[in-house]
Amino acid sequence: MFLTKLVRNAVAVAVVLAAPLAAFAQPYENYYFGHKAWTVHVVTFGDNSLACRARVSEPGTSFAIWADGYSSVTLEFLRSNWDFYEGREDIVVQIDRRASWDLTDADLSGDQILFQLPGGNASDRFLDEIVRGNQVKLYSNAGEFVEGWSLAGSAASIDKLIECTRRLR
Repeated sequence: MFLTKLVRNAVAVAVVLAAPLAAFAQPYENYYFGHKAWTVHVVTFGDNSLACRARVSEPGTSFAIWADGYSSVTLEFLRSNWDFYEGREDIVVQIDRRASWDLTDADLSGDQILFQLPGGNASDRFLDEIVRGNQVKLYSNAGEFVEGWSLAGSAASIDKLIECTRRLR
């Protein structure tokens, strides 16, 4: 539903994080919106590229949705005590007690996991579940629970993420 809104308005949402963050100078964050557990920021990178990020975080961990207004959406799972070698791995995400989502070929590097949503109906359904859900949970592809985050405030924050990406254009 939300990704379709973006496409209908000729605003595709994008992946700024496809390139390693080390390629950018220290990013600057500008607060855009906050509601319940979520915040939305406009992030300016060292090369002056811009992206919008909706994020829910707790000490040492966060779940974020990144977009820049041109391509697709990137999910970021972060935990300060992760130390991945650069590589790719399948992960599983579950929103509330709904059927789980197999996210194949996610990028693992350092303390983060990045996954670019492919677009289309499946991505629309995924984002719709985020908006309507209470909690998102990350599992290994072996089914082991890794981390969970609150989705309280995600509906308003995703709306503001869409608004933010429109303003980047």
